[in-house]
Amino acid sequence: MLDMFLDVCPTPKARPRMTKSGNVYNTAKTRNAERDIRLLIQNEICKKQIHITDKPVIVKIRFNYQLPNKMSKKDKLLADLDMLYKVSRPDIDNLVKLCMDSMNNLIYFDDGQVVKLVCEKRYSMREGIELKVMEL
Repeated sequence: MLDMFLDVCPTPKARPRMTKSGNVYNTAKTRNAERDIRLLIQNEICKKQIHITDKPVIVKIRFNYQLPNKMSKKDKLLADLDMLYKVSRPDIDNLVKLCMDSMNNLIYFDDGQVVKLVCEKRYSMREGIELKVMEL
């Protein structure tokens, strides 16, 4: 259904904030990141003429992070071989939330349709998000 690389920095979804009057809102960073992902997905679905589905879907997401400046040769080699996981912040569940919410009403009507989710964080030569969505 959808298989693409999003050339964006993986950004976690921040907790909603509340004003003194009780209104709830998302931070600007979260809104901007979600908007960027939605725009890239919209371009891809227009090119490939993908239609929104109401069926169950499987989602695979891989968050690729830029290599740190100070890294051993061994770790650089492992990153080249896609074998070096990122075990520090941000938390993977917050990264996934932003991606899943970005696909609402584009790929599927609601992220409740996702019946299987596979995700990982790795260091890579190319920073971005690999996204695959398959309809059951």
